[in-house]
Amino acid sequence: MSTSGSGTVLLHPLAIRQEGEEWIVGRVETGVFVALPEIGVQVIDLLARGRTVPEVAAELGGDQSLDVTGFVASLEQLGFLHDGTPEQATRTSSLPWVRTEHVRWLLHPAVTVATLAMLAAAVVIAVVAPIEIPGAEAAVWSPWSSLVLLSQIVTAWSVIFLHELAHLFTARAAGVPGKMSISTRLQFLVAQTDVSGIWSAPRRIRMTVYLSGMAVNGLLALVALVLYNATPPGGLHNAAAVLFVLQPIMLATQFMFFMRTDVYFVVQDLARCRNLYGDASAYLRHLLRRATRRNPGQDPSRTLPPRERRAVLSYVLFLVPSTLICLASFLFVSFPITVRMVGQTYGNLTDAGSAADLADALLIITAVVFFQSVWFRAWWRRHGERVRALLRRLDSGARSREAARPPGTLPP
Repeated sequence: MSTSGSGTVLLHPLAIRQEGEEWIVGRVETGVFVALPEIGVQVIDLLARGRTVPEVAAELGGDQSLDVTGFVASLEQLGFLHDGTPEQATRTSSLPWVRTEHVRWLLHPAVTVATLAMLAAAVVIAVVAPIEIPGAEAAVWSPWSSLVLLSQIVTAWSVIFLHELAHLFTARAAGVPGKMSISTRLQFLVAQTDVSGIWSAPRRIRMTVYLSGMAVNGLLALVALVLYNATPPGGLHNAAAVLFVLQPIMLATQFMFFMRTDVYFVVQDLARCRNLYGDASAYLRHLLRRATRRNPGQDPSRTLPPRERRAVLSYVLFLVPSTLICLASFLFVSFPITVRMVGQTYGNLTDAGSAADLADALLIITAVVFFQSVWFRAWWRRHGERVRALLRRLDSGARSREAARPPGTLPP
């Protein structure tokens, strides 16, 4: 336990905020937050004032169920206690030169109102105004498949970067660090921004951070629609078509909240859950262990407050079928289409009639291989240790069975 020479407990700076009947307590630097009852906040307050653990226990002795020593041990496990050594940077933050004062204006209510007004205008223009709305065929602007594919890739990842910047900057405006990275969700390669420290902010700010990326998608759709109708056929007109066509797709994926998408975080917050996906996954692992007759242990959902447990169990009913449908669509639709496309492209590569045909096929295959490689690297970075641990367990089990076999017997 981290204590000073006088026996007092040293605490890191903690963000403490009341929300309903609970108190949200945590470290913005690490993004670790917990929900505590009021008595827990009282203990932290007394410890921060320099009281020792016995003194806190004596002062709050009216509550016979209070275990101050165990509570402080839990704080240490959460990383809330300071050991007195010089502080090291807990985690890096993307674009650290962007400071809170640079982007604080993003959280002004006027910005929210203006954004909502422009998004409403986009819907009205698309429905009422006599304008042309580009369809998917408008994004296929060239007879060369490689140019169409590359234009869509460049546009999509540029938009993704702006989407993640919106999360990063709105969180930074609230004084919360954020880190952008590449990761995977099921079969998807994704960019993500970790803004776990946003739990220190009020709900209005949290919702702004969660929805800011989707707002960027909506505003880009408006800009693309205006440019598409205001420019003659050509480069900018084609670019606007590609930009517009991608936005509904990107917005639709955010509603796949059986993964940790923007809408997932909104749902989690509205359900007043701290880790909806993690708690649901822990419950599913418990059910799997019970179904396979292994020791399931205690039902992890039983430790949750009743309201939060109901939300987690309801989410499980959505999580399981949605995940299975998503994986099935990949195995039986997306994957065969990709294999067929690569096969046709390889055929074009071997039968290329000109240097341009050869370059077209090479660019397509290179793009597919590159993104599959990036996906695998991101997936392995996230799951590689689990795979290695599983292989070690399998190898250990095989060695144990081999050692237990009587001498002279043949393996089955």
